[in-house]
Parts: sequence; structure tokens; C-alpha cells
Amino acid sequence: MVKSGFSLAEALVVMAIVAILFAAISKVVTTRPKRPVQENIHGYFECYVVGGGLQQRYNRDGVETPVQSVSKCLFEPIAGVSFYNINVYGNGVYYNAFEPNITSDLYIYKYSNGFYLRNTTNNRTLYLYQSSISNTSKENQILFFEALYPESRMYNNGSVRNGVMISW
Repeated sequence: MVKSGFSLAEALVVMAIVAILFAAISKVVTTRPKRPVQENIHGYFECYVVGGGLQQRYNRDGVETPVQSVSKCLFEPIAGVSFYNINVYGNGVYYNAFEPNITSDLYIYKYSNGFYLRNTTNNRTLYLYQSSISNTSKENQILFFEALYPESRMYNNGSVRNGVMISW
């Protein structure tokens, strides 16, 4: 009589293959994926007055871009930044504010009594001039630059130039 089924040798071969597979995937199954490291991006953009004209530059994590002479400054938001701090100094305007989620470019213009910032997509404008908004003092702005951004060209070693700084 012929019996159908597996021989002992065939069963041992199948069990050896299954054991090798389990050994190979055990590390994958028991290892948790690593959480992504949150990158804290730091830096600032400054647009300041020198000799009646405007100059702009970025400083990202200590790496400076060359100074550019411009007729209007252009701030391009940095990807991944949630809040920006806008500081304006000069011509009787001392302004400080946190702005969440700036998502489109900003043009910064200088005019006789201050500055204005214009959104490039929907023409919203923030006017900052002597008789409009001053929500901090000259002394507080100097302390801000001195403590956090002493290498700033706008701070200028204590001889603060009129301008706008956007930091993150």
C-alpha cells in the first residue's frame, strides 16, 4: 500500500526555510521606526536704509548672503517656518510683531515717514509710519538687536539704521 504525505526529510527542509525567514524578518518586525528629527530653522532678513537707498540680505543659520542694493526689498518666506518676528526701526516707528504663516513674498518699501510691507499675491499692505503704529520703544528695539542680532548690518554696532528685520 502506497501512503501519500511528506517524508521526515521534506518536513525538516520546510521547517529550516521557515526558521530562516523568521530570523531574517524578526529585526524588521521588532524595530520601531525612528521619529523624524525636527529641524529648527533660524535666521533673519533685513532691509535697511543706507544713504537714501535700500539694502537687503539674508542670514540663515549663520550663513550670510551678499548685501544687495535695491529700490524695494523682496522677502521670500522660508519653507517650514511657522512664525516670523517683524521688527521695524526708525523715523519714529518702533514696531514689533509675531506673524504666523507668511506664505507669499513681501515687498518692503521705504517712504518719507516710515515703511510699508505689501503682500505680492493679494495686495494687502501694512503701513508703518510715525503717526500710525509704534507698539514698542526705541530702547526696546535696540535691546532686541543687541541681544539677538549683534552681527546685523541694521544694528550696525549700536548705530541702528532705519529698516525692517524679519526673523524666524
